[in-house]
Amino acid sequence: MNTYLIFLVSAVFTTTFAELSEEELSTKVYGAFETCRTKSGVTPEQLNNLSNMQVPNDKVPQCFIACIFNTVGVMKNNTFSKDAIIDLLNPIKDNIEEEFSFKKIENIIDSCISEHLESSDECVTATNGMECAIKYAKKEGLLQ
Repeated sequence: MNTYLIFLVSAVFTTTFAELSEEELSTKVYGAFETCRTKSGVTPEQLNNLSNMQVPNDKVPQCFIACIFNTVGVMKNNTFSKDAIIDLLNPIKDNIEEEFSFKKIENIIDSCISEHLESSDECVTATNGMECAIKYAKKEGLLQ
């Protein structure tokens, strides 16, 4: 579940795949994951830490996150878009389990967008997005 949440968080901020089915979305996000894993040189240990929702301090995993966000269209000009996130989630909205409630996900998006997560370094911006999503997912009871 944690690995899927990372992929969801990675995909949540994009408009590129708004018209895709859940299966197509999953394939695109997985493709971005594989591309960025190779491109960034992120280690299996760093990936494991990410899957355990540990926010990275090292540049390599931070840039891995940025690569995924950029590859799937999550960050545009180093900024996250609520409209893009909502558009992206539409294909999977009906399959979100009750305890995850779409309203809780919208609360997370709103909270993180309002925090102005941008940095001059896209790797830091991406990591800020991950950290914020984790923080508010915990507040919403979606993560422990």
